Amino acid sequence: MILHKFPCNLKLLPERFKVLRFMTLVLFLSNLVAVYAQTLSIGLAEMVNEAPVLGLTGFSGVTGSIRLAGMNNEAPVSGHTRVLAQNSSTGVVAANTIAEDTSLCSNTRLDSLIPVLMERYKVPGVSCVVIKRGEIVWAGNFGVSDIRKVVPVSDSTTLNAHPKDILPKNSTPVADSTSFETHPKDIQYKNYALVTDSTMFEACSMSKPIFSLVAMKLVEEEKLKLDEPVWKIFDDPSFMGQEWRKKITPRMLLTHTSGLPNWRESKDEENGYLPIEFEPGTRFQYSGEGMYLLQKVVEKLTGEPLEVLAEKLIFSKLGLKNSSFIWRQNLDYKIAAGHNSEGGFLKKTAYTRANAGYSLYCSALDYARVLTAILKSGEKDFGFLLPATVDTIFSRQAESPEREPEKRCGKRNGIKTFRGLGWAIDETEGSLSPSPSPAGEELSRAVNDPEKKVSTLKDEVKGKLHETNKGNVPGDIFYHSGSNSSGFKCYHEFDRQSGSGIVIMTNGVGGLKLCEDIIFLGY
Repeated sequence: MILHKFPCNLKLLPERFKVLRFMTLVLFLSNLVAVYAQTLSIGLAEMVNEAPVLGLTGFSGVTGSIRLAGMNNEAPVSGHTRVLAQNSSTGVVAANTIAEDTSLCSNTRLDSLIPVLMERYKVPGVSCVVIKRGEIVWAGNFGVSDIRKVVPVSDSTTLNAHPKDILPKNSTPVADSTSFETHPKDIQYKNYALVTDSTMFEACSMSKPIFSLVAMKLVEEEKLKLDEPVWKIFDDPSFMGQEWRKKITPRMLLTHTSGLPNWRESKDEENGYLPIEFEPGTRFQYSGEGMYLLQKVVEKLTGEPLEVLAEKLIFSKLGLKNSSFIWRQNLDYKIAAGHNSEGGFLKKTAYTRANAGYSLYCSALDYARVLTAILKSGEKDFGFLLPATVDTIFSRQAESPEREPEKRCGKRNGIKTFRGLGWAIDETEGSLSPSPSPAGEELSRAVNDPEKKVSTLKDEVKGKLHETNKGNVPGDIFYHSGSNSSGFKCYHEFDRQSGSGIVIMTNGVGGLKLCEDIIFLGY
């Protein structure tokens, strides 16, 4: 059940992972009790021709209790837990499923684990999406988007408020009256404060992979060449004539091998001096400035700002309604606030100028839909990206020995890190090859060959793709994390071989440790 997920030697694990391993097993057993109780309640409801109880909440990291809302006319309560939605077709109470698809399966372990980690790391809100076999199978939303919108309940047992302003939509309906009974000192949330499928988090550095897709769409359209020096399109005055600038290419910028620092010391993001710290193309150094430079190149090339290009080339094509590279007034009510290490309000940003390195606002569900689109590239009648483009993006372009691979249990544990175009790549203990992919390298060259059309690449490399699993090494895991000083932490990863992946968005400084624990324990 749970134990097969953890084949690691406990002696080698950090102490917190040992505790988590034991804790997860305990939580799983607790949930078995909850599921049994819910099954019993559904059965009893059917026997008396009543509707099944809708408000079973997950294991609460705040109280350590499981509550069946609706019993004794109680209103459901959501602390660091979330109300579960019922699948009307099966009668089974499952995870907080996506509104337009109630057929998703449950994830009992994450239902239990996430609230506990939220309490441990003081993270007010989390949205998490799991992908299996290339499809979204589970989406869970926990806590609140903005702690300032929490409404404490008074010490009395009656709360006077309009029902529609208090309970989440997927909870047991409140009678049409101006008051209802609730437990003292419990917390209720207004609808708009709850994390939902449409809550938009700061994607932080996870903005970079989405921008890389914008750039690669332009490569497909033969408007941008990966190995052509960018100064020919946009000679950034921030370089102040440094000769090395003439060697920098889009490929180097997307793989963080351009020689640029992460961020310039000057507060002038547009014109402050930007040093080139080593010869471009010779080694890896993570650089947000590199992504921002390529953004300016792309904007000069197309005559359109990044937020417009992303909407046109990515978001509208995939039907993403909760994604934007800039703050917009009409989206503000969906955008979460950031919180500090104690879980208190920190900041709510309004990025009015797009930056490819950090300014994307999006929901976890929208981000997961991008990943499923990537995983489906190559399927019949699915034309988001050409298969050859995806193979190029996820081939091992450069080794990044300075970066530590992610800690995962079993054969998914990272042992060496590479860079693709916009993504980090972990060679894992399950990877079949320790070296860069030959097919991926050939695809990279072919995409930039002016004598060849991108549309013909699929046929040219068909044989090699079968040999190397679509230009990648089987077992490689593609991922990116994100961290903004405004109090947001996030992470995603996926595996093209199995089609599995996860997206985690949080609005608290402690969110990075929460992500690390989930990734280590498995999903």
